[in-house]
Amino acid sequence: MVLFTTTYLSFHWVTDGLAAICLGIVLDRILQRVPWNTIPLPSWFTARGWSGPIDTAEFAKSTSLR
Repeated sequence: MVLFTTTYLSFHWVTDGLAAICLGIVLDRILQRVPWNTIPLPSWFTARGWSGPIDTAEFAKSTSLR
């Protein structure tokens, strides 16, 4: 939608939009490959009680959003 409107209003060329879509796809693929749950947290996170990824089952029990 943004690609169409910016091209229609002459703010960008079609090639700018296509390049942005390609770059977005590449970045998305790279970010999906990162094993985020295995990356250690900085010390200031662990000092405040964050030990790692949220246990979703425990989180669901502790919230009223079921």
